[in-house]
Amino acid sequence: MRIIVVNRHEGKINIYFPLFILSFLLRVTPKFVLKHILKKAQAKIALDDIDLRAISRAIYSLRKYKGLAIVEIKESNGSEVLIKI
Repeated sequence: MRIIVVNRHEGKINIYFPLFILSFLLRVTPKFVLKHILKKAQAKIALDDIDLRAISRAIYSLRKYKGLAIVEIKESNGSEVLIKI
């Protein structure tokens, strides 16, 4: 996965993040850790309804679609955020 942040004043930042690491983290991160993170973020999400293994498998299957843009945000001030597979 590639995260690209472009700022008109500061330039371009590329962050490379392998999909297998994200998939692995979703499988091994216990739900109590996620519950603590969501509690600190004050998010109202029920973790019992989320199947982390299914999300992990879906993320792993995205490797077939190289170049797919998942998120593409462009602001009027020239800033951009692009997340690609």
